[in-house]
Formats: sequence, C-alpha cells, structure tokens
Amino acid sequence: MRGVALRRCPCCGLRWWDFARVDAEQLYGEEYFRGSGSAGYDDYYALRPGLERTGRMRLGRIASELGLEHGRLLDVGCGPGFFLAAARAAGWNVEGIEISAAACRFAREELRLPVRCSPVTREAIGQSGFDLVTLWDVLEHLPDPALAIAAAAGALRRGAGLVLSTGDVESLAARVSGARWHLYNFPEHLYFHTERSVRRLLERAGLRVRATRREPIVVSAGYALERLQKTLLGGRARIKPGWLERVWLPINLWDVMTVYAERS
Repeated sequence: MRGVALRRCPCCGLRWWDFARVDAEQLYGEEYFRGSGSAGYDDYYALRPGLERTGRMRLGRIASELGLEHGRLLDVGCGPGFFLAAARAAGWNVEGIEISAAACRFAREELRLPVRCSPVTREAIGQSGFDLVTLWDVLEHLPDPALAIAAAAGALRRGAGLVLSTGDVESLAARVSGARWHLYNFPEHLYFHTERSVRRLLERAGLRVRATRREPIVVSAGYALERLQKTLLGGRARIKPGWLERVWLPINLWDVMTVYAERS
C-alpha cells in the first residue's frame, strides 16, 4: 500500500502498519500546516471559513443526536482551534489538547483559546467531568487509540457525550480507490478504522453508541482539487487556480464516519 504493508484484524477489520519510528511532535510542525509536500496541507489556515462552518453544522447535529447544547467541551487533537472557536461562539466553555506546537501557538495567540500542547495521554485529558469530548479526524493519527478513548470516557460526566470522526477503510470509496484512497496518508495516519473497530473501542471504554452517520464537510474547491491531485500524483507538482479558493462547497464521499456515543 504505497510501499507500506498493512496488517488487518480478522475480527473487526482494523488496519494498521508498523509506525514505531514516526516522531509525531516533529511531523506536525509548521511545515505540516503550510507545506507543499505529500504530507500535510498546502495551507491549512486558509481552510478556516469552511472548518468553522463545518463546526457549526457539527454542533447542530450534536444537539440533535445527543441533546447537548452547552457545557464544558474538550476537543482532542484540536489543531489551530477552528472548531473550538465555533463552539465558544455557540456558548460552550471550551478547552483543547494538541500535539503540534505550531497549531497550539496559533490557537492561543490568534484565537485566544485555552489549548494545552501535549500528546494525548490520560494526564493531559484528566478527569474533569466534561459534558462533551470531540475527536475530529484524530483517531487515525493516534499511536494508542484505545488509551485515548478510555481516557476521554473517564473524563466524561454521566450522561455526557463523545463524538468522533474518522475514515472507514471498508467504505465503498476506499474499496474502489484501493491503494490510492485519499486517506491512506503515510506517515501521519497510523490506523484505518471500520465501524466495528470504532464501536469496540467505545463499548470497551464504557460508552454506548447512539448513532453512526456519514456527514459532509465544507471545503474550498481548491482544497478538494488539491486532495484529488495528491491522491493521483503523490508529491509531484500540482496545478490549482487561485479563484478556486473562493468557492466553498459541502462534500461527502461517504467514507468518513461520525460516531455519536454517550456515557450512560
């Protein structure tokens, strides 16, 4: 798979590779968010309008699925904090955890958000009685997703919710794309989940899955083209007309699942 051998769990379909030598703190530097290589983004910060619109959509669905509209919210792997900014504007009391020093700096200095720069550990998450913990497109990056989910579950008050999104390696798009699936991103993606693997993680942490949805995100047409060309061309030169960055649209390939769970 792009020069990487994947292993597969026969019970839940989870895939992973030998990522022991990946240095996450070094990987997620400024270049990851503003770089032009095969890993990361051309300019993640330029996606802010779409990410904040996506955040508002997600908050509405959280209210609908879990009945949660305010309280203490922890965003694990919050990046530069665009979802947190949308949640704060909606009345949530927000906190974030992020391993990237560059992203933390932006969240703290530009958005004035309370974000801790740390790997995802039990100590970083704590036991603070949150009403909601979110992990948006984070689970695939974590070297120990079971520990992260268990720690997040332990930080929830009773009746609180956990919501995550991650790619589904058994989706139609993944199966049709094969080795060129756009979420086979190495070295940043370590695990490739299925509905069964995510449900097992959540249930083993004492959470009850309420719903699994396939939901759109809002991106620029330029970003959509960038992702397509990275899939087809790898790290080679790409063409992206500037006017595409001014066109925003919802996209959904039905290969990313959003899972809503609660601590009963």
